[in-house]
Amino acid sequence: KLSTLDEIDNSVFLQGVIDLLFMESKDSCILVDYKTDAGIDGDEAKERYHKQMEIYAKAITDITGYKVSEAYLFLLRKAEEVRVSV
Repeated sequence: KLSTLDEIDNSVFLQGVIDLLFMESKDSCILVDYKTDAGIDGDEAKERYHKQMEIYAKAITDITGYKVSEAYLFLLRKAEEVRVSV
């Protein structure tokens, strides 16, 4: 279980696609990731995808210098937003 990107061995390569990132202010942004899982509720989604969102937030900050002020999973099948702490 990784707590930061710094703990990843240099031989491991992670790849992901951020679905939506928009600027909230001149130095912070909001991260949204769409999920299409069937039969998943908000609590399950948070548990399943929390680490992914943390990694995305850290990558965004490391690459752009912007702080991720809010992060959300959007469950498309339920049209439900789930806030995730990062």
